[in-house]
Amino acid sequence: MKGSDTLDYRPDIDGLRALAVVLVVLFHAGVSPLSGGFIGVDVFFVISGYLITRLIMKERAEGKFSFGRFYLRRIKRLAPALFFTILVTLAVGWFLFPPTGYELLAESAAYAVISISNFLFWEQAGYFDVGADIKPLLHTWSLSVEEQFYLLWPLTLVLLMRVKWRHAVPAFLVLAAIASVGGTEAALRDDPDAAFYLLPYRVMELAAGALVNFLPPLTGKGQEAPAQTGTPRWRGEAMAGAGLLLILIPAFALTGDTPFPGINAIPPVLGTALLIYAGAGTLVARGFSVRPVVYVGLISYSLYLAHWPIIVFYGYRQGGALSLVEQGAVIAASFAVAAAMYHLIEQPFRGRSPVIRLPRLPGWGVGLAAGAGALACIAASAIVYFGKGLPGRFDASPEVATLLASMRDGLPAEVAAAQEALPPDAPKIVVAGDSHTVPMWMALSEWGAAHGVRVERVELGGGCPALYRAYVFGDPTQSGPCNSTKDRKLEDLANGGYDAIVLSTRWGLYTSEVTDADPFVATRPRSLALDPQAEYDPDGDAISRTAFKAGLRQTVDLFARTGTAVIFVGQAPPVGGRLEQCVALEVTLAGINANCRKASHADILRETQWATHAAQQVEAENLYVVDALPLFCEERDCSLIRDGRSLFYDDNHLSIWGGRVMLSGMTDYLEQITGR
Repeated sequence: MKGSDTLDYRPDIDGLRALAVVLVVLFHAGVSPLSGGFIGVDVFFVISGYLITRLIMKERAEGKFSFGRFYLRRIKRLAPALFFTILVTLAVGWFLFPPTGYELLAESAAYAVISISNFLFWEQAGYFDVGADIKPLLHTWSLSVEEQFYLLWPLTLVLLMRVKWRHAVPAFLVLAAIASVGGTEAALRDDPDAAFYLLPYRVMELAAGALVNFLPPLTGKGQEAPAQTGTPRWRGEAMAGAGLLLILIPAFALTGDTPFPGINAIPPVLGTALLIYAGAGTLVARGFSVRPVVYVGLISYSLYLAHWPIIVFYGYRQGGALSLVEQGAVIAASFAVAAAMYHLIEQPFRGRSPVIRLPRLPGWGVGLAAGAGALACIAASAIVYFGKGLPGRFDASPEVATLLASMRDGLPAEVAAAQEALPPDAPKIVVAGDSHTVPMWMALSEWGAAHGVRVERVELGGGCPALYRAYVFGDPTQSGPCNSTKDRKLEDLANGGYDAIVLSTRWGLYTSEVTDADPFVATRPRSLALDPQAEYDPDGDAISRTAFKAGLRQTVDLFARTGTAVIFVGQAPPVGGRLEQCVALEVTLAGINANCRKASHADILRETQWATHAAQQVEAENLYVVDALPLFCEERDCSLIRDGRSLFYDDNHLSIWGGRVMLSGMTDYLEQITGR
């Protein structure tokens, strides 16, 4: 807010912004000691709550506040750099991203323009979600939260200020903060992604900043600086020191596995509020007020916008975790781009650049210019999104176009029609399990259409294994619905008159160490238990494997009672990395350092083979076991491509072509079971 005629400027708050953005940048760059650097976002939220509330209150007291003026300032402050970032990111994506990734980027760009990208990333979070390495606008979720706050809070604050009770606003803020923390703790159990991304669960951070404006001053002259002598000065110094520690300790102590926000967000939020309340005269505040630190705070918005796309694009291009030198390079590049954006975009559009003079627009002109910028971003995003990621970029190579298209090949229309035309008394089989049922269902549907067998699919849920009375833990958003419905669904299938049920699941997710080679793939290994009230046990391999054996035995017995055959499909080898990514890099960058990684053969064995071997040891006349490994791997080479087409949709899910390979290992069983 430097230079504003409506709010006293405090350089130490820009210094606090510098701390927040540096924590976030170092965390995103993978600087390991800062495992909790994500709390920098919460520091930003507290600062925003404080400044926006203070601005509105001061302008209201001076009779100068208007909603139109407030929102025009927000537009001039936020929109130009955001729109620039979105357009540049879309441009870079043209050269780097394959069709799927480019389409996802375009979708997130459109959502970011209208400040609802947090809803998109919340909806996308889950088992079938792509990794963060293909989401260069993922960080805009926090900007969307702030902009939603800017939309709702001014009107709420003005209405509360009209209430005759002078404590109406602070009382509202306290109650809102308490309700937010309570709701967040509940959401962390049931929907942790919502707790992370959505505004209601971030109210505590914003309310804490706003509340600082209603605390009694440390001196009789206001709270801009503590008293220079006596107890008040030491009180301010103690507050500032404690506040800094409450930010720094969580930045090093928290990890990505820590439930967050909620109660664990209270220390950094309280620390930020204490630093603001302690004023500009403390030793800590003076340290934050030195010119280099203040400068980082001034460019913090541009630095926040620029750093994540740079890290994502570089990491995507190179593959794997960043080395120490690479970390330094992307951080330096982020600062350089941020400085350029601040001086060439932010300052000119705010009318503060001594070099670049843009015409001074009236309020309607600012709105019109912002609307034009938003339409440009949305139009560019729509072209990419509705163009399915513009696969024509790769048409120069028919082989590449065929390979990329094969990942998206779905069930042919004629197969669906043939399945629909089968008589009611035709034999029927069902595929059940987690998201790995899709390719098996497509491949089996083709076989069934050719042999007069009806094929159906029942997805028990993402991250939900097809094991009767064995329960999964590790991701509340999936384990809760899975455990409450899975057994009933399997019982219905057992009584559904099927000739066979095909169990298709990523078994290693529940029984083995998951070995995704791609460090950005946030797979959460699950644990299994026979007790539906158990909890996730990260070290419970023996318990999980015992539950797997018992669950498979119980599943086989359940279907044996109705004469239904059970075909256990072993897990396809997780290949690590994404073939689509590798192909796009080879084409667009002439193959320079294109990192088409595969998981090592030892890793594949460690994740896939235990469950298959355990299934082979179950003695039951109605159980048939398909070992996937020899179908996909010759000796120690597990290929991603066969006959010019991809066997995989992503790093572990098969394409329909991979489903056909898996089908080749069970056709004898199917013919024996169905007589076709």
